[in-house]
Amino acid sequence: MLPVSGFYEWREVKGVKYPYYIQLAEKDYFSLGSMYDTWMNRETGEIRNTFSIITTPANPLMEKIHNLKKRMPLILSQQDEMNWLDPGLKPEHIKELIKPFPDSQMTAYTISRAASNARNNRDVPEILEKVEYAELLEADNTLF
Repeated sequence: MLPVSGFYEWREVKGVKYPYYIQLAEKDYFSLGSMYDTWMNRETGEIRNTFSIITTPANPLMEKIHNLKKRMPLILSQQDEMNWLDPGLKPEHIKELIKPFPDSQMTAYTISRAASNARNNRDVPEILEKVEYAELLEADNTLF
């Protein structure tokens, strides 16, 4: 389980990617379902601590944002967090926990493209400031 205050995802419109910041509407932090492992690199002997975030099919909000792969991270409800950490959890119960989080409990907004560039310092509060893109407003108002 990975505690976060939000996460980034990119939406592609006409070949251009736009970064979004996604969070829960009424929670300052929440947990993403993840798996953790420690392993040793056989060539160097280096011990590595790694994790992977579990994904689920996208809910309607995330389908719009993550519109190419239509997936989202597994967001655990508060009541499911302790179940996720239970080492005795049976596979059938794990499958029950892996489901899209309700989009009605989430919010999302576009942020600076600086969030897309790994050479930028993205660990600054300004990266989360809302940025509106006219081309997205136009795309959202176009009927398909």
